[in-house]
Amino acid sequence: HFPGYFPLVLLVLLVLPLTNACIGAPNNKCPIWPRQFSAPFGLHSGFPSYIKNASSMFYYKFLENGTQAQLVDYKEHCFPFANAHSVFSKEACKLYFKPTGIYLSQPSHKIPCCTFVSGVGAVPPTFLQAYTYKSTNQTAPDLYGNQVSCDYWEGPEGFKYWTVDHNDKTYSNWGHDIVFQDGPTGVTWRWGDFTVTPQDDSLFDLPGTATECATTCSKVLTQEEHASLTTHVDRHYRLQQQQL
Repeated sequence: HFPGYFPLVLLVLLVLPLTNACIGAPNNKCPIWPRQFSAPFGLHSGFPSYIKNASSMFYYKFLENGTQAQLVDYKEHCFPFANAHSVFSKEACKLYFKPTGIYLSQPSHKIPCCTFVSGVGAVPPTFLQAYTYKSTNQTAPDLYGNQVSCDYWEGPEGFKYWTVDHNDKTYSNWGHDIVFQDGPTGVTWRWGDFTVTPQDDSLFDLPGTATECATTCSKVLTQEEHASLTTHVDRHYRLQQQQL
C-alpha cells in the first residue's frame, strides 16, 4: 500500500472484540499510556536514509470528554522518505494529531501548516490492545543506550513494540515503552523517560493560519513525498484504530 493518493481505508474503524484485547498476554494485561505525558525519543532508520538517534519529542493529552491530541516533534530529522535525497526528510518537522485531523508543519520546506487527513486524531492510551504478546526477557535498547529486559509485542502491518518486563534491573515501572518499530520499514523510536505531568492545551495549537492549515498537504508536497507520508500515517492508524 504505497499509493500516491490518500487511501480510504484510513477512515474505516475496525472493531476488535474485547476478548481479543492483549492477545496472549499474561492475565490479559498490557501496558496503557498515561492520559497526559511528554517523552523524548531517538529516531533511527537504516534505509532509505541513514538516521541514528535523531532527537525527537512526543507530547500527549487524551482526556475523556476533553482534549485529545498529540504532537510528534521531529526536532532534527523528519521521518524517512522513500527518496533519500528528499529535502523534506532532511529537515525538522512536526505532526499534529487533533480530532479535526492530522496536520504537518515544516517551515524550512515552506510548509507552515497543511492538512494531511481530516477526522483522524490521537491514538488512544490502550493502543497496545491491538497487539499480540509474543515473549518476555527480550533485550532492547532505550534512548540512553541501556539494554533493557522487555516484553515483546507484535501488531498487524508488521508493527513491533518492546516494553519493560518484570525482570529488568534498570527500570522498576513494568510496561514502560522502550522501542517502537514502524512496521516493515524498520524505522524505530527508542523511548526515553516519560514525564507524566499535565500538558498545556497550547502545545497542540496549530502553527499556521486557518487558511494555511486547511490546505491539503497534497498541494504542497511532491507526489513521492505525499505517498511516503501516506504510508507513514496509514499503517500507524489502520493498526491503532482497530481497538477503538
